[in-house]
Amino acid sequence: DLQIGNLQGQYTAAVTELDFKRALALRGKMKELKVQKQDLHNTDDFSAHLRFRIAQTFYEMGQSWEALWTYWTTWYDYRTSDFAEDALFAAYSLAGELMQYDRALELGITYVTQFENGNYYDDASLMLAQIYLTKEDFNTCIETCRHTLEQHPEHSYADQLHFMIGYSYFQLEEFDAALKTFRGLQTAFSEGSAREPCDYWIAMTLLYKEDYAEAIDAFNDFTTVHPGGIYFEDAQFRVPVCD
Repeated sequence: DLQIGNLQGQYTAAVTELDFKRALALRGKMKELKVQKQDLHNTDDFSAHLRFRIAQTFYEMGQSWEALWTYWTTWYDYRTSDFAEDALFAAYSLAGELMQYDRALELGITYVTQFENGNYYDDASLMLAQIYLTKEDFNTCIETCRHTLEQHPEHSYADQLHFMIGYSYFQLEEFDAALKTFRGLQTAFSEGSAREPCDYWIAMTLLYKEDYAEAIDAFNDFTTVHPGGIYFEDAQFRVPVCD
């Protein structure tokens, strides 16, 4: 553009001076530059791809902080590129791994807002709820899980989202709401990965509600159905506590 501007000035001067031979030559040069400029606009920009590959290399080398910021700048500088979604999700995931939860929340909210039908939406929305849970922001965790399930009822991690709703209610000491949520999960996802913790927290909720007889039955059922599970020993311990 600068060269074309300079030539345009020279061309105007040549025409003013009636130097038509020189004006014709300058006009030809301007035309060539405009063609080159158009060719550049039509050429694929590999900058986003290169920046993304650099971020991947940082990550593979174990340089997580460098990878995080390079992924982030790839998304920020090339938001309309084919690498924008991958870069944003990678930055979001790394921020969570590095326990930069405030940054992770910012990036996660951006991802689920901009890429509601994106390739990583289910993972991103689950992670968002998990971060709120980690920060003990139980009300926002409930709101996030509910909104996600309303927008995506066929969510890949629907059972885990329901579980986090129930667990958040438990932490808020809203035991009736927790029990209702856990029992609904128990019925709807009898074979899901959240079934074991769900069964355990049903028993725990009954214990905290001081429904000791039901709690004993629930803990005994748990130890029968989930022998050797991660909550097994604790469930055994809770039975005499309920007596």
